[in-house]
Amino acid sequence: MRQLEEQTMPKTLNKPKRAPLNIRTTQERRERLEALAAQNGLSLTAQVERLLEFAMDFEIIKEAIKKKPAA
Repeated sequence: MRQLEEQTMPKTLNKPKRAPLNIRTTQERRERLEALAAQNGLSLTAQVERLLEFAMDFEIIKEAIKKKPAA
């Protein structure tokens, strides 16, 4: 049954709608991002989203470490 559902359900059904985000950057940074995206088999947009997620996760971890009592 699950296989049938996966085949018939639109892939975007369970994904949140994506909102546009326009940024300006240097040509050098863009080229680095494009190279990373190619290495990872991602689109430029997917690579930037991935890096943003890593950065936000890092901030959450950093805050959790600050709040952890010393042993």
